Amino acid sequence: SSPLSATACSISSEVVVLSPLHIVWLCMSTRTQPAGSGSARCGWRAIAAGAGADTVGNRTWHDRGVRWRPRRKRIMFVTGASGFLGRHLVAASESGEWELFAPASRVLDVRDRARVHEEIGSWRPNVVVHLAYRPDDRRTIVDGTRNVAVAAAAAGSRLLHMSTDLVFAGRPLPYTEDDEPDATMQYGRWKAEAEREVRESGAAALVVRASLMYGTDHLSPQQHDVEAVLSGRSTLRFFTDEYRCPAHAADIAAAMRLLF
Repeated sequence: SSPLSATACSISSEVVVLSPLHIVWLCMSTRTQPAGSGSARCGWRAIAAGAGADTVGNRTWHDRGVRWRPRRKRIMFVTGASGFLGRHLVAASESGEWELFAPASRVLDVRDRARVHEEIGSWRPNVVVHLAYRPDDRRTIVDGTRNVAVAAAAAGSRLLHMSTDLVFAGRPLPYTEDDEPDATMQYGRWKAEAEREVRESGAAALVVRASLMYGTDHLSPQQHDVEAVLSGRSTLRFFTDEYRCPAHAADIAAAMRLLF
């Protein structure tokens, strides 16, 4: 069965715990961006017209038809921005503080090492948020994470990597950041491998372990499953031997932004 997530809130020099998340300080760095505010480097925002558009939240991202302007804001590079949590993170980060670069998966396949290094290396974002995954694809979870983490390290960017409480098998007591992953599910084992790739990449990185997520405007896959059962469209049976800590995706996104 799946783990009981930690419910305590504590702060130390090495670990920050925000219920119901595990936020793991893997590496801290004082490296600064070579291209600061007012520098000659450029950032971009895609215009909302033309073919090949991908809508994320209220913003449309394109791989064609961009307009250039001087870079004055901090850049956040997000993989998996069109996913459930990604939509909430984009919505929470659309203030004047950040310039978002959120390529679609067909534009940036995280399994393509050369492409990942090219994109992150050319933009040198202040923060890379890695959300992209496919639950049934080890290459995307493990190799993709390695590619993103190593590229972030090379670019001098901070990395925030999204993981899961399923890296643990489950036990009667809450887990802490000091506990070693012992996943029994294949997906959890792959995510634990991905965490190790982040740790070994040399990036200034944080790993966030979340449990079940739900939303309001955008529903999670689990909410859609429940909705289908209640409407009679599905006979799916749910677990009865797990204790999880559901959290609203908007709250997780807000907590993640505090870590930038």
